[in-house]
Amino acid sequence: MFGFIFYKTSIMKFFTYLAVTALWGLSSLALSAQWTNADLNFLTDNTMDKYVSQQAMVLDEAGQIHLIYQQDNNDLFELWYLRRSAEGKWDAPVQINQQDDSVIDAQIGVWGTDSIFVSYLKKINDLNTLFVRLITPNSEEEFQLTNGEEEVHAPHMSIGEGGVAHFTWVGLNDDEKYKVYYTSTAYWYNELQYAPQVEEMLFSNVGAPELTRPKVAANSKGQPLVAYAGPAGQTNYKIQYIVKQEDNQWYYSPIAQSPNQSDTDLLLKVVEDQVHLVYAGNDGSNNMRVVYTKKPFEGDNNSWDSQVVIADAPDLNPQSLFLDRDGKVHIALIDEDESFLYISNMTGAWISDAVLGGYPIKRTNVVLDHDGNGFLLAEHQTSASEQIILWGPDQVELSGFASLDLVGKLFPNPTNSQFNIQMEEGIKQVEVYSLNGRQVYQANFNHINNLQIDGQDWAKTYYIVKVITEENVYTTKVLLH
Repeated sequence: MFGFIFYKTSIMKFFTYLAVTALWGLSSLALSAQWTNADLNFLTDNTMDKYVSQQAMVLDEAGQIHLIYQQDNNDLFELWYLRRSAEGKWDAPVQINQQDDSVIDAQIGVWGTDSIFVSYLKKINDLNTLFVRLITPNSEEEFQLTNGEEEVHAPHMSIGEGGVAHFTWVGLNDDEKYKVYYTSTAYWYNELQYAPQVEEMLFSNVGAPELTRPKVAANSKGQPLVAYAGPAGQTNYKIQYIVKQEDNQWYYSPIAQSPNQSDTDLLLKVVEDQVHLVYAGNDGSNNMRVVYTKKPFEGDNNSWDSQVVIADAPDLNPQSLFLDRDGKVHIALIDEDESFLYISNMTGAWISDAVLGGYPIKRTNVVLDHDGNGFLLAEHQTSASEQIILWGPDQVELSGFASLDLVGKLFPNPTNSQFNIQMEEGIKQVEVYSLNGRQVYQANFNHINNLQIDGQDWAKTYYIVKVITEENVYTTKVLLH
């Protein structure tokens, strides 16, 4: 039913108990190096609710970070894009959907350093329809991938060799049965193909779309694979694995070695033709067991490595899977209390870390830049609304100005709301900026030496304070908590 019609138009608390114990050789050593210089920063601070997907932040080959978030503006869901350079400087946020378009389920991918892919759903004929937007330095184009005649559920995108974007989702077929579907942007590079080829996974009999949540990836030859949680027996689900071989036929197999009674969710990556799989499932005793395994792309179903249980606790939810330049695996999880759990094998053994302390979060992404610094993007509920937080290195470039700490004082710091500035040079002007560059305060003075600023209405995060005198400009940071 998904046809080939094409339309073109011109973005912790750690477990209160240690859930990750010595299961399958798991260690409880603390990770710290990638979070040594991390600060908690609010990227947004207005009263509109914000959302991120499980694929809202990516790292490109030059070390730049690209991220997207969505904003609920009176039931119109906006899509915003941010970029951090490899030197640590952030561009201003840019809205990338049309002003009157409401989009959901947005995901981001990158090829090279300047081809940005953003997929999302928006309504056509009152049905969620799959689109992808390609953003390059010289152009920005939107492509419609499904025909707007059937609802798209649980979409997922990944970027493969040659800058081909691969997509999978769940939809109803002509027999009114839910199936897994696949398409790609390979037609962009094929002069004989003017529209996306949508393929139905014929044997992918699935239940409710929210239980299936397929994922897609591709190898260096451009061969796609799709994995999803599919029915196995009367009540259980198991991870199903479908690979498109060089004969263009899809081959199906379950992950037969799963130690779970029933599998529910998964994360999937292919790096250097190695398939990396994280999946969660019920262990039969009301706990969720999270498992990691891998295999060569060309290997058969018997070539999976050991199924390593990396976490076992109530209501665990895998959120993000990232592989660094050394091939080490980094996994983000959220538990039943919306607490964050970070797990990695970067030291050789599987180890865990309580990165965010007591901050409850929803939906999170993890990447490490080329210097080994960790970044964590997530939703956080404030007293007013859901906001986007980023846990990572100092987000603002302060070079070019002298440090206020060398010639004056800002106190108390941290503070709940008010803080004082004292210095011998007469102060002409003070400006305060949020870490995403938004000015929250500005005032002129008549060469005074002492002043007090009240930030009681500001979001609880770090701010950059710029003090201007007759001769110099000074900066420092203040934390409201």
